[in-house]
Amino acid sequence: MNIHITIAQKVPQEAFERVLDVMRCLQQTDANFDGVAIAVTRGPVEEFVVTDTVDSLRENLLRLVVEDALKGGFVNAPRSAQGARHAMND
Repeated sequence: MNIHITIAQKVPQEAFERVLDVMRCLQQTDANFDGVAIAVTRGPVEEFVVTDTVDSLRENLLRLVVEDALKGGFVNAPRSAQGARHAMND
C-alpha cells in the first residue's frame, strides 16, 4: 500500500467522509495520484496519521490536505474538482 491514512475514532463521521471524498477526488483528477493505492481507515491515533511509503513530499502534502478536510475544507470537493477539470478542457 503506497498511502495509508489513519483517522482517530473520535473524529466525526462527516469529517471522515470528507477525507474519503478528497482522496477519491485526487485519484480521479490528479495525475500524481493516478493508480496510487490510498487506504483511509480509523485507528488508535490522536487525530490522524498519513504514511506514504514511496514519496515523503507527497506525504507532507497529504498531511496538509487531510488536516484541512478534517477542519471542514474541501466541501463538495469531487464536484468542484470536476468543474475545474471541465473548465480547463473547454
